[in-house]
Amino acid sequence: MTLYQELLEKEWFRELLLRIEKDLAQECQKKGCRCRGKLHKAYYARKPRGGPWDLKRPDNYRLSYCCDQEGCRRRCLPPSVLFMSRRVYLSVIVVLVTALRQGATPRSQSKLKAWVGADLRTLRRWRKWWQEEFPESSFWRGIRGLFSGEIAGRDLPLVLLERFEGRSAEERIVQLLRVLAPLGGHAQ
Repeated sequence: MTLYQELLEKEWFRELLLRIEKDLAQECQKKGCRCRGKLHKAYYARKPRGGPWDLKRPDNYRLSYCCDQEGCRRRCLPPSVLFMSRRVYLSVIVVLVTALRQGATPRSQSKLKAWVGADLRTLRRWRKWWQEEFPESSFWRGIRGLFSGEIAGRDLPLVLLERFEGRSAEERIVQLLRVLAPLGGHAQ
């Protein structure tokens, strides 16, 4: 736990995730709208929870775009390494805390709960999502081929982090967040 906890306490890691987030957003904006309209910034504030970062900073916003064509005005949420769907907690927290809970003792689980500030029901809900809902999703069926060997739902997400073997902890997390990034966005 301490290795990942220390990593999340590093400001450079937060800055790395923000840089990736901006790159994903720029790619989305360059594609434009399917009606051939231009996408304009339509960022909105988020109040994410979890982890050691100062989450009340003014730069905590969701990168988003809106089509400029009257009659279209579709919103585009680019893939995100920071936000996983509508979850209030940061993606990295949802992934790491759920992975770290696998095989954790009750004492270390309570440490995780205190560190993240999430209720045990929330942690159980994340675990259930990873074990039951995620393995049945079309998203998982689409990316399943990226990972060799059998993967049981009960082993998610820890086994996904482990599949990026030979890399540092931060590289494994970033690679997994990049794979999961489409969960945080939606095309128009």
